[in-house]
Amino acid sequence: MTRRPVGPVEVFLAGLMLAGVSAAQAMAAIVSVYAVPYARTFYSERSADDAEGNVAVVGLVVLTVTAVLTAVVHGILAPLAGRGSEAGRILGWIAVGCTVVVCAILLFVAPFSALDWYRGITLVTTVASLAFAVAAAVLMGLPAARAYYRRGVRRAARQRAVPHSGPYFPPYPAVPPPYRPSGPSRPYGAQQPYPPSPYPPQPPGFPPQGPGRR
Repeated sequence: MTRRPVGPVEVFLAGLMLAGVSAAQAMAAIVSVYAVPYARTFYSERSADDAEGNVAVVGLVVLTVTAVLTAVVHGILAPLAGRGSEAGRILGWIAVGCTVVVCAILLFVAPFSALDWYRGITLVTTVASLAFAVAAAVLMGLPAARAYYRRGVRRAARQRAVPHSGPYFPPYPAVPPPYRPSGPSRPYGAQQPYPPSPYPPQPPGFPPQGPGRR
């Protein structure tokens, strides 16, 4: 069994940064779920209307779903990119780009800033996610990491090209076809007819004629 060569520290740290994004977004999802009843009560009492509280709940649900999806995607890509998977690196760059855009929007919009405690926690998780994402993108693009990912692609191609190295079993000999005599086929048990006699038929009462008979 061939062992995978140990990758450079940049690759390991890239996978660790992606895992950091996953952890920060998981924390953001938990905080958003916890803030739902507080946001509903606060915004309903502030405007004396339950509609604003319901809008706040919908917004928190959207943030929760986004954070959960981000955490799951980065959690899957972290071991792939950390083990030198070229597909994991490409998908990691795509996920990191989306995360950077979402985090920048959240920092600019600052949703639910009226809840001071929620605003403080989400600010920490958003900044942490943004920092981890940028660090992962930079680490996966370093020369040592690029060379390792490319070697992984070539190694996988060679493994696909090498034939199976298991035990060799010789092929079975071909079974000859059953013997079939030449000529027209006859039903089983039928006898071959006798050839016709070269002598003319004799009348009754006369002994048969043949060679040596007179």
